[in-house]
Amino acid sequence: MFGKFLYMLITLSVMTTSIYADYFDDALNAYDSGNYIKAFELTEQGCNNNDGRGCGFLSELYMNGQGVQQDVLKATALIQKSCNLGNAFGCTRLGNMYENGEGISQNLDKARDQYEQACKLNNASGCVSLGVMYYTGKGVKQDVERGNIYQDKACKLNYGTDSGLGCFLIGGAYNSNGTGVKKNIKKTIEYYEKACDLNFDQGCYALAGLHVYGKNGISKNYNVAKKYYYKSCQLGQQEGCINYTHIINKRFESLPKLYE
Repeated sequence: MFGKFLYMLITLSVMTTSIYADYFDDALNAYDSGNYIKAFELTEQGCNNNDGRGCGFLSELYMNGQGVQQDVLKATALIQKSCNLGNAFGCTRLGNMYENGEGISQNLDKARDQYEQACKLNNASGCVSLGVMYYTGKGVKQDVERGNIYQDKACKLNYGTDSGLGCFLIGGAYNSNGTGVKKNIKKTIEYYEKACDLNFDQGCYALAGLHVYGKNGISKNYNVAKKYYYKSCQLGQQEGCINYTHIINKRFESLPKLYE
């Protein structure tokens, strides 16, 4: 989680000066080399200068007891400050903590509020998490249509695999009945293709499956399926590797029957 957190902090920072950027790079380098004390000192300085990334980074150091004595309450206050300073992933991280009761008491209302703030700040992961809450009715009144809206926004943000997940989920909605949208296989393919382009392995895997059986107006095409199984394999989807091998060896009967 922490590695992804640091990556998101780098890319989702807002209104950060070049001076702050220099300190943050130094903090990252210190952390990567195992010098947690230096990372702590640098991020504390950044947070004191009201850089949301620094507060978010510092929060995780307190949460994990790296370079400083572990202090969950301090970590929670710092991630809240990160969010208040406009760091979108800080809001998402705080939402995760409230949703899962991580270091603080579970509070689904607060989780929803933090995800909403993150999504307003164009954080794809926040939009996806909020959409899932509406899909499942967790802490909110179930509203699949509203969930689809948040997944669609996440998808359109074009932010790596976080957006890819949103594309995959809204694509799946268009592939089924009773999911808040009218079934539309063309839209399913469009969203799955975008999920795959954003390197979300399940998007590639799902596309392959659609072309294995060629139903709902899709032409059966093992060559296309092979291409998508291969990419899903390259992205770490083990089943994609297995099915790619089945096609290469013309063991078509061994392919999964998920899309029949």
